[in-house]
Amino acid sequence: MCVGENCAPQSAHYINAQLTALYQNALDCLENHENADRPQKQYQYANALAQFSLPVSDVGGQAKANLFRASFDKPQLEFVCNHDVILHLRIHEGKYYLDYTQASNLSYADMTSERVQSLSKLDVAFRVGFTKAGIRGQESTIGSGRENHIQLVVLDLQNAQLISTSYEVLGRDALVFYLSKYLQTLRNAGNHVLFSLPDFDNAEYKLTIDYSLAGSNLSHLSEICGISVHKINHYLSSTWLTAAILAAGYTPTKNQRATCLAEYRNQHFYIKLAAPRIRPLCSKEVIMYFKIDEVDFFGSSPGKYSNWEIALLLDVSSVSEFDGQVTRLKLKLPTARFHPEFSTAADFDDSDEFAVTHWTTIVDFFQTEYLEILESAEYHVVYTRDTRWGQPKPVQSIGRWGADPSQSESEKDVKTWKDVTTRTNMFGFDIITAISHSSLHAHFTNLWTRAQSAKSNDYTRHLRNWVLDQSFESTFKAPTVTLLSENKAIVWIHVDQGSMKLLNDRSDGQQYRFAQWSLAFEVSLKEVAHNDLGNSGVSIEWLSGYADSQSFTHHGKQTDRVLKHITLDLRNAEFLPEYSKFNDDLFHVGNGRPTDKVEAMVHYIRTGYFVKLVESGLHILHTIPVWTTKTSAPWFAVTDTVYHVYSQVVVSRSNWSRHLSTAAEPVLVILGVTGGRDLPSRRLDFSTNWVIRANKAPTFGTVAVSRRIFLNEKLLDVLARINGLTTLIPLFPSADNGFGELRLITWAEHENRKNSLARWELVWNNDGGAKYMWEHLDGWTYQHQDTSEIPDGSYSAPRGTTSSFQSGQIHCLEIRIWGEVDLEVAFETGPQKWSTKASARWDATLGVATELDGLKIAVTGSTIPVYGKTQVTGTYTGMSIVDPTLLLKKHLNTFTLDDVVNQFQPFEGTWQGGYSGMHTYSLASPVFNTTGDLLFSLRHREQPSVVTSTGIGGRRVPSAAIPRKAQSPISRSVSSANTPDSAMLIGKGLPTVLDGNGHANGIAHPIVTPQYRPILSVE
Repeated sequence: MCVGENCAPQSAHYINAQLTALYQNALDCLENHENADRPQKQYQYANALAQFSLPVSDVGGQAKANLFRASFDKPQLEFVCNHDVILHLRIHEGKYYLDYTQASNLSYADMTSERVQSLSKLDVAFRVGFTKAGIRGQESTIGSGRENHIQLVVLDLQNAQLISTSYEVLGRDALVFYLSKYLQTLRNAGNHVLFSLPDFDNAEYKLTIDYSLAGSNLSHLSEICGISVHKINHYLSSTWLTAAILAAGYTPTKNQRATCLAEYRNQHFYIKLAAPRIRPLCSKEVIMYFKIDEVDFFGSSPGKYSNWEIALLLDVSSVSEFDGQVTRLKLKLPTARFHPEFSTAADFDDSDEFAVTHWTTIVDFFQTEYLEILESAEYHVVYTRDTRWGQPKPVQSIGRWGADPSQSESEKDVKTWKDVTTRTNMFGFDIITAISHSSLHAHFTNLWTRAQSAKSNDYTRHLRNWVLDQSFESTFKAPTVTLLSENKAIVWIHVDQGSMKLLNDRSDGQQYRFAQWSLAFEVSLKEVAHNDLGNSGVSIEWLSGYADSQSFTHHGKQTDRVLKHITLDLRNAEFLPEYSKFNDDLFHVGNGRPTDKVEAMVHYIRTGYFVKLVESGLHILHTIPVWTTKTSAPWFAVTDTVYHVYSQVVVSRSNWSRHLSTAAEPVLVILGVTGGRDLPSRRLDFSTNWVIRANKAPTFGTVAVSRRIFLNEKLLDVLARINGLTTLIPLFPSADNGFGELRLITWAEHENRKNSLARWELVWNNDGGAKYMWEHLDGWTYQHQDTSEIPDGSYSAPRGTTSSFQSGQIHCLEIRIWGEVDLEVAFETGPQKWSTKASARWDATLGVATELDGLKIAVTGSTIPVYGKTQVTGTYTGMSIVDPTLLLKKHLNTFTLDDVVNQFQPFEGTWQGGYSGMHTYSLASPVFNTTGDLLFSLRHREQPSVVTSTGIGGRRVPSAAIPRKAQSPISRSVSSANTPDSAMLIGKGLPTVLDGNGHANGIAHPIVTPQYRPILSVE
């Protein structure tokens, strides 16, 4: 063998010689033995390289004839690389049956019909993978004195792929099927294992065999690891373009590592590179071409060259990450080898000693140091498919703005909802609004959709197209936004198609056409007061049109509040070439360098297009009304706010793509306080993701109202007043008039108790709801004995009230309020002893449902008491007794839930606490978290609600959109959230005299037990 050289050609020759010998043996067997042509396996294996037949029985039917029969000329292997060979076969003569799928139903007549095709001198080529294997051992008779290694080449014939035939054949699929059976037979016969060069000498030197370096026949594979070669090279061109833009100084960032794909400089030379490209040898190995536009050597041996190309052989591997959302194709840099045959030097003179030295220097540099530099910059990743880049989650909608609330939630979504309800913490803020990526995407998508049919003067028109004189013209798709920490965002401008002139006359006045570009910019979020919009670039025309918007109509005309806008600071946008995407036309269409085209595009977008978007108010993401005085502000109106991008980890331009899952994506939070309080902090500490996943519909965000301002100061107080109306207290009677008239009075009427609330007590609270109870027992026993005319005896009146309310049931909040009053009267004198009992009960539920136009509240059940039948026991001959049912009917107040309904009115219809540009939100899916804060899912609203002149603080205009039910005084529409278990006070009532006057004749021992146990329950 040739010492110090690549012995791959000798190895290939040696292997083909074995294949020739095996073929000749098979041919000799057929020629010398008349019985060699038999269907049994041992005969087939012996002569398979020369002849092969496939009887019907091998396919599943009774042996009748041959489906395929052929004789072969000598086979040959052509090594493409270290992983694949081309197996060349020539069918000398042959026949095959076209209907191979019907083999089990064949007859001899079928085989002689027109369905049989003949073959003659057909060349076929298969791509076959192979592996290098070895047998190690030590045999003393060999005499080498060391362990011997028998090197093998094992062909993967079972997975061979047909790549060509010398002429077209009829029924190619049938032929492929039969030939696959033939290759399987070759493998079963052991013809897939061949020996490489022998190595039995006693020298320590090992042969070098690299088939990739020896091959000169490049394959025409269109994919590598399932990825199109075209896409890989496009990715490399785009990556190179990013480096070239950085090198040209179009962005503020420039460093040697980031620009090394486009240029490199050290103390010896400067290299300017064009976009690299690859050509596959097989699915595991590629040739990487580095095209050098210019190389300039310094120092003692100067020289300048152009149009050099360095070819390196490298193995590749595919890596899947983030549950398959990210696919990366990486070069295995330790496998790199210089390939001289595919490397070129256009102006190279091999007689020039300096030129030879310079060429050698560059080749050594690219094989070693340059690869390390590429890896440090992650340029060894030659392809990345990240489905999260600039790809918003699909916005499913009804009409244009609303999402369908009827979609059932998934198990994953419910888990996220429970996580929010059990872990959210408002940290002292009164109202929190969290805006999700889906909301921002829907905002711009809906504006862009409107622009498609908008008139020429509509403020959204520039989202559809924009023209700048004769220099630039383009149509656009909807922009997309990804939030970053430190109140920043990446904005993608998706250029659909158009034309432009290059800058500085580089195009000689020619228009350059482009299509399907996505340009990424990093921008800051900026808060601007509405009165300052004109000074920040917004046009007077837009401000005039904004006066008709819902947000301005609700708040802009009021003097006690201001509007604050959270905007994208597009005027100071920084271009991010690393996250921009370009079509192939950038590299292959028209004159001009790709960097010049990108420079022009960025210039037009930043200095022209962004200016127009700002003029049209399209940079506004969210608008917040803020009260400047607390005297006129309603309870839910914020008097101070602060905002920031909220996430568990710091999300920057370098790591944002790792945090785009629903559970980890950043959200924009607006933090507010009410009543003129000071902000507890400038930021919200992390507790959990604030985006509620209520169902499969898009999640636009969350609104949270603190326990302090709603549950404690509003809902529980209103429900406590209901307790006061339904808690009965017996008044102490006198026996002077025969125990007088038994009277009851409510808590709200009692002189000593009416100024204190009948407060609820929390019974239990979890992520499914909460239960509150009010329980009151009041009673007395009176005994009388003397020598007057008044009869001796005892009279008792124990009375109790129990009320409860309970809340719960995710996505359809229910507040159930029920109660019971029990009244018992007992009298005893001499032989007379009797008692009477009666009760009154009520049960009502407020259901807060999510509909397309917002929350709707419907009341079922009734607060009108239902009275039970009076129960009388004992002896009461000749005397009147007290009827407790009549007493309850006389003294127990009826009530309505109107005040409870009123507490939820701010949450119905259009939510006036925040706006999406010129458009509105509505609230959905209310639920209380475990700390008592009321949470809503935020939705874009298609049809704005009726605007009232009084704005957010005024009374609601009566609307037919709110259904009223007639079965009870409380039957009306309500919106509710975290109402604890609310059950109304149902007291055990005091006795009422049988005749209705409350007089007891004779010796009385009254027992009056009013017992009140309201239970408040929110489900």
